[in-house]
Amino acid sequence: SFAFGPISPQAVIRYTALLGELGRYRDAVEVALTFRKLDPLFPQTDQMIAQALKAEIDIHNGAYKMDKALEAAKLLYQLVPIPRYANLVKLLEDELKAKQIYLDRFQRDPGNVQHFKNAMELKNLSGKLQDLPAMIDLFKSKMTTNEQSLVVLSQSYEYLDDYKNKEIVCNQLTELIPKNPVSWFNLARTQMQLKNTNDAAASLEKSLALYAEPGPHKKLNIPMFVSTNALMLPLLERPEIQKLLNPKID
Repeated sequence: SFAFGPISPQAVIRYTALLGELGRYRDAVEVALTFRKLDPLFPQTDQMIAQALKAEIDIHNGAYKMDKALEAAKLLYQLVPIPRYANLVKLLEDELKAKQIYLDRFQRDPGNVQHFKNAMELKNLSGKLQDLPAMIDLFKSKMTTNEQSLVVLSQSYEYLDDYKNKEIVCNQLTELIPKNPVSWFNLARTQMQLKNTNDAAASLEKSLALYAEPGPHKKLNIPMFVSTNALMLPLLERPEIQKLLNPKID
């Protein structure tokens, strides 16, 4: 209807709302700007622009794409220059700087486990997983091999769905802490991702056997997790696993 009646305010309002619902926020802004040229005094034009760009900002914020959110906020303030949107730009700039701190800390001290973990999680949340392989290589070249560093390293490979390298790290963990049932369980899960069912069964059997022993390692209820995890279902019918999941009571 906007094409046939560009000077109709209600047509413009409905059309920009429709474009917003379709996720075409910048198209909605262009329509509103075109109408602003035709009717500079129409009071709701700024509201249409703001509605579209604030929706875009919310989408980017939800996806942790702070740079994209900031870009949209700057455009909003440029088109609707009121203090509220200046404050929004400042807020997003501060948030982006705060997140950049994590990356800067990692670059300064790439062997620090916490710095790598923070930077890695930021990249994951931002959808920039293509940056992770280089970060992983840098971390591995500087890290001290211990339980904490290997756990975080295995998580980084999980983000990339790189289960082959994750299996290598999980094996290192079982060598480092062979009495920890969680390490063997994580190895079993990784081997199931690789469809190495026999290896996974052996690792899970080891995990469940260790879990059955007395000790301070009951934080993760491994039997319950195995029984309710779809990935592990193919292992449940194995006699050696059933025996450990359902031990006979004398």
